[in-house]
Amino acid sequence: MKYQNMLLPSPTPGEQLDGKWLNVANITPGNITERAEFGSAVSVDKDMMVVSAPADVTYGYGSVFVYRRDKSGAWTQEAKLTGGPLEELGAPSQ
Repeated sequence: MKYQNMLLPSPTPGEQLDGKWLNVANITPGNITERAEFGSAVSVDKDMMVVSAPADVTYGYGSVFVYRRDKSGAWTQEAKLTGGPLEELGAPSQ
């Protein structure tokens, strides 16, 4: 599976068929602030997807959302990880 567009407000995991992208899901996080930059970085490994939201200020320090794909192909949010002071969770590493 590839990731189609990491800059959409709601990340859209996609798959290619005959060289064309197919939208297979729209991912919407729970409990997130506006302008959180949700989807600024995404990592997918088989049936697990991790999506960053470095500007999410629900708890003040950014967040990372963990999703798992079930047997039917639906993605479900399993966790929201939040950072503490000076951690900037979900921000690019330097």
